[in-house]
Amino acid sequence: MKLWRNAARGATLGGATSITRYMLLAATALSGCWLPVGVPAERVERAQQLVDEGTEALRERRFSAAQVKFSLAYDLAPLTAALDGQGCVALLRGEYQRAEELFKEALESDARYDRALANLALLYDVTGRSSEARELYDRFLEQEPEEATVRNNRAALAYDLSADGEWVGDELSKASLLVDDGVVIGNLKLVGRIPEERHDKESDQGTK
Repeated sequence: MKLWRNAARGATLGGATSITRYMLLAATALSGCWLPVGVPAERVERAQQLVDEGTEALRERRFSAAQVKFSLAYDLAPLTAALDGQGCVALLRGEYQRAEELFKEALESDARYDRALANLALLYDVTGRSSEARELYDRFLEQEPEEATVRNNRAALAYDLSADGEWVGDELSKASLLVDDGVVIGNLKLVGRIPEERHDKESDQGTK
């Protein structure tokens, strides 16, 4: 038995026999990313809006609409997120070579845009390039250890490769402490673990 994979935080990759993986979608979090120079601010703003609209369309599995919005966003302003978004569309459509090209182009345009790194790892994962996927997952988590979705994906890959079950359970437990998500909880149950209790500031304040 494999663990579930989940893509696009609502769209799934794989089926009921596999662990869920996450795709990190392009979104509004562009503050730390490269922005185009010499492009009018209103065009950049509109391009960012289109990236957000494309992301929502992708979550709803409206692939054609998402592709049009990401593509237009890139025409208006060459945002790395727009390239990554088109890669996400290609991946969910099963156009793996095109997806790889787009994720790599996104990383070439801005090496700091680590969502593309995580999504390239996911692409390698679901296409059986396990060694490359593991390397990229590990590289991402060295930079962003708090990203629970990628920690989930890395654990899922290890599980599918028959890695130590205790390690897989520990990694999924860490992910469950970082994010309150039904997919991670479901994966924990698939490996026979009870989810760890989360103690965030809001819940702590609510009990005082």
